[in-house]
Amino acid sequence: MWQDAIKSGEEALTFEAHNPKAHYRLYSAYRTLNNLDKAKDHLETAITQSPQDLTLRKEHKNFIYVKNKKERAWQVKMSGFYGGKKLTKIETQDEEEAVLRSKIER
Repeated sequence: MWQDAIKSGEEALTFEAHNPKAHYRLYSAYRTLNNLDKAKDHLETAITQSPQDLTLRKEHKNFIYVKNKKERAWQVKMSGFYGGKKLTKIETQDEEEAVLRSKIER
């Protein structure tokens, strides 16, 4: 369903590149599919093409808040992995495995 919306939006832009409505619809589709980088690009393009539209600006503010929140949650999740005991354990296992492989190859 959302892939069809993306296809239709892209097709609309081939006919009329200056189409903030098509960019907004692409933003909505990409956001739903959790492709936040493409969603952001299309929303910012829509704002550039229609700077007087306060609804787009409000949506952009909300989008940036949600995107930053997701990125912070991901960083917190990864901070427990990188530089932590889990990564050290994996690195140690990799080193031990490399030593065993070199012994086997001899």
